[in-house]
Amino acid sequence: MEIYKNEIPVSDLTLRASEKLNFDYMNLISSGMLIAVIAPEKLSEAQAELKSENIQSRIIGRFTGGEKISLNTSEELWKILPQKNQ
Repeated sequence: MEIYKNEIPVSDLTLRASEKLNFDYMNLISSGMLIAVIAPEKLSEAQAELKSENIQSRIIGRFTGGEKISLNTSEELWKILPQKNQ
């Protein structure tokens, strides 16, 4: 899989906070965002449907085949939030 990091929309506030608080914004929960895998031959149709509903979309990557990968699914904010003593 190839991810185009520069195509992933990230708010300016999130970028500034990640710099000040030293966390990786790429490992945050992204409320309101959907990542969909769409076959190349259906891409134009999917984008047209989203546009007709006034929903923004971007191509942020592609599958390249090959070996399995694993993704980090940890939430970065847990690292900076104070933990309650149990």
